[in-house]
Amino acid sequence: MGIILKTVCGNCGDTATFRVGNGIRDAELDRVLENYEEDEIEQIRKILAGSNGDSAWSVDRNMAYCAHCSSWKVLPVFYIETPEKAEKQVFFGKCKECGNQAEFCDTELILTRRKKIYCPKCGKMEISVEKCGRWD
Repeated sequence: MGIILKTVCGNCGDTATFRVGNGIRDAELDRVLENYEEDEIEQIRKILAGSNGDSAWSVDRNMAYCAHCSSWKVLPVFYIETPEKAEKQVFFGKCKECGNQAEFCDTELILTRRKKIYCPKCGKMEISVEKCGRWD
């Protein structure tokens, strides 16, 4: 189950909500892969097929800042664990509006204020971020 975050800028008053984490629909591989480009989908499917069913995958939706669009987004991060590799293989989703790679932020770092994020509208102030619900 994911969490809903609410952001508020103390300077310009801009507010937004973001659904981060994962939900029940994120258990469907084909639905998750809709967020990736064809070359990445092919690479992911090849890794999963090559592991003879011994791989595990998961997806997590994180806040990410797209510098090209000057806005915060929620984008997927796809993880694959296989017996052949000690570390997870990671595929970062790209901005749906412009197709560029965004800068991902760890939700826990944002919530504990160890990672400061600034207002995309006025750029002048660190925005406050709070949990305001759950989603699935």
